[in-house]
Amino acid sequence: MKQAWKEAKEALTKNFDYFNKLAEKYCAERVNTYCVVNHWEKGGNDRYYFNIRRRNHRFQKSAGYWDEVAQKYVAPGKGGIDLEEEVIGV
Repeated sequence: MKQAWKEAKEALTKNFDYFNKLAEKYCAERVNTYCVVNHWEKGGNDRYYFNIRRRNHRFQKSAGYWDEVAQKYVAPGKGGIDLEEEVIGV
């Protein structure tokens, strides 16, 4: 039982970790840029938001969010940074 729960938990976090690494890679390729991940949970929603910021705090763009309930990445709207498109070129 413990092993099954451990495997299920690993499967759920595997995709989130993938997008978190994409955000880190995106920031590593740019000077004075870093990624901030915020967890938000309310009303049956459970999301991790990715934001890209510059060190001087004059720049911030959304990089979408990971939806834990639906188990999918949701790319931002106009003006945001689609992690898959920017880093991988999907």
